[in-house]
Amino acid sequence: MQQKGIVTVGYHGGQWKSSPLHFIRALSVFSMTAAPIHYVSFHFLCTDSSSNDIIPIVRNLLPKDSRTRARWHIGSSLELEYAMRTFGIDVSRQLFLDDQGAEQRIEEDIRRRQQRDDEWRRSEAPYRESTSPIALSPNPQDILMGRSKIAATWSGNVAYHKLIEQRVHRYLDAQGGSSDRIDKTLISLEILLLLRNQYQSRFLTRENTTWVVIDDSEAQKKISRSLRLLAKEIGNRLG
Repeated sequence: MQQKGIVTVGYHGGQWKSSPLHFIRALSVFSMTAAPIHYVSFHFLCTDSSSNDIIPIVRNLLPKDSRTRARWHIGSSLELEYAMRTFGIDVSRQLFLDDQGAEQRIEEDIRRRQQRDDEWRRSEAPYRESTSPIALSPNPQDILMGRSKIAATWSGNVAYHKLIEQRVHRYLDAQGGSSDRIDKTLISLEILLLLRNQYQSRFLTRENTTWVVIDDSEAQKKISRSLRLLAKEIGNRLG
């Protein structure tokens, strides 16, 4: 579960034109409420072919992250079952029975998934501690190693670069002095301790399905490299 996440399947058997609010509610419940934060995909099933008219509207109402993980299947109950089997999901034909207990079963299913989500959060909590050597997913204040688009816009990386900008002038002043190397090392160490103690930040690198905290020496090398590159850039601008 921690590595692959959960697949959520939602089903609507009525005609949305006769009950549009119920149709939208069925989709929104499965996309917003029932699905845990670690889901990998949604599959929306509907036997009403006219649903094509409203699906683009509902899709635009979903958060961007949900839209990228949502799949829509429209057709007969047999076609829907076959479509799900192509994804390796065996949907029982009981899902398509129209009886009075359907809504109650949906509500019970939501409660069970919310309970699983709470269990997931409790099991994941230790890995979010700043002292944990590994992380299942980064905290907002963590610094991600690498040059990916995610790292470039991650809040922890943005805060990190602002901190480098605030200290780079001291780094420039230390250049050429009698204790040049020592002063630069102290500046990078100061930033490292500030990130760890005040910001509760970790330097994370991706390894398979988890994030691993790099050791202090590697983190300090990254800080020194960031200071050096920015100092060189400023020096080039000044001529």
